[in-house]
Amino acid sequence: IYSSLNKTNKQIVSQLAINCFILSIDKEEFSNCSYLISKIKTLLDNELNFYEQTVFLYATGYFEFKRCQSTSGIEKMKQAIQ
Repeated sequence: IYSSLNKTNKQIVSQLAINCFILSIDKEEFSNCSYLISKIKTLLDNELNFYEQTVFLYATGYFEFKRCQSTSGIEKMKQAIQ
């Protein structure tokens, strides 16, 4: 990914992708969510972006909860908040 060549750009692209992920969850466009999850995982792999990783953990839990009322989703959201 071109954005990964520059650390600042990679962080901004990660944040934008997470925001798109949350918006897709809110609009219940779950097919977009699956695609974004894989791309965000790639962007955050081997990075020390704790803020982005925490927000992504919360958003992943929110996705699981919103899609199928999963208790594991609630646990992920709680873990991100702690």
